[in-house]
Amino acid sequence: MSVFQTSLKCCVGLVLFTGVLLGDSKAFKVRVDKSLAPPFLNVLSLAFKQDMKKEIIFVFTKSNKLSKKVLCGFDAFLLPEALMSGMPKKALFHKEFLFQSKESKTLYAFSLIDSQYCSKGGNYRYELEKLERWFVQKAPELAESHRVDYKSQYDKAQTKKQK
Repeated sequence: MSVFQTSLKCCVGLVLFTGVLLGDSKAFKVRVDKSLAPPFLNVLSLAFKQDMKKEIIFVFTKSNKLSKKVLCGFDAFLLPEALMSGMPKKALFHKEFLFQSKESKTLYAFSLIDSQYCSKGGNYRYELEKLERWFVQKAPELAESHRVDYKSQYDKAQTKKQK
């Protein structure tokens, strides 16, 4: 092998390796509503990091009237169904209903951003599908266990006060 071929292979390998590192270090940005409690979002974040070895950032927004540029800054949405239905249909990809809040009976849905809507393709679509699979499989059970843990802590506090 010539020196040129060896150098070229090293250069291409370094570019690919750097690209993989940079791509893997990027955290997913998920838009959420303020009705989701921060302790529950922490549970989701920690479980996601443990399972997927990747960070997830939850972002609260004040308005539902977001520009295409702002929407494309998110990878996914975890919102009440009422808010989700107010978003542009072309922006959402495969909406899934995940869980219902016990107190307000609010139905929460999850959807990826449509990569074609944002003109993103390639490996991005594959990464988003992994994010979706994780949320569909894990979020409902985490929501249920979080409710149970919260309730049991509340019950213990009430029992101590009664004694």
